[in-house]
Amino acid sequence: MPVIAKDTIRRTAGNNIALASVDTLADNVTALSQVAAAAGTVTFDRSTKIVRVALGVADTGGGVLGWVNPEVGAILVTRVVLDVTTKATSAATLDVGYTVTGITTSSDTLLDGVDVGTAAGVFDNIENQGTNGVSAVKVPAGKWLTASKASGACAGLAGYAYIHYNLI
Repeated sequence: MPVIAKDTIRRTAGNNIALASVDTLADNVTALSQVAAAAGTVTFDRSTKIVRVALGVADTGGGVLGWVNPEVGAILVTRVVLDVTTKATSAATLDVGYTVTGITTSSDTLLDGVDVGTAAGVFDNIENQGTNGVSAVKVPAGKWLTASKASGACAGLAGYAYIHYNLI
């Protein structure tokens, strides 16, 4: 490798890393070494994932939504957004939540008693939690989020659920 004299290093247009001196280069190498050492302890696969799931109309447990955690480990569900594009044809409320029991089990741990029979709209577990809803739940691998009829009938209901989650 050729040796470059200190006074021959110059800035050039379009150069992403402009070095003023060999001393600066040594400083940059030291800083990059520290970042690389820290990167061994930092995980970069924790970005939020968002899944879109069509809403169903069955009046059974999990009949509106039945979704299994697809990851190999636990996830943290931080938000569930219901985008109801067409309201149910009669009075109806929904419960959405996490369950370890099964995909046909009703749960209201995220949204409790959301009115989807009066009007279409956007509902989430931050603004529309209801009595039992919380803002986040931990879901082990292979366990479920379900949306189920809490009251009334879900016939005519249409829209999507957007499930926001992070790997744990």
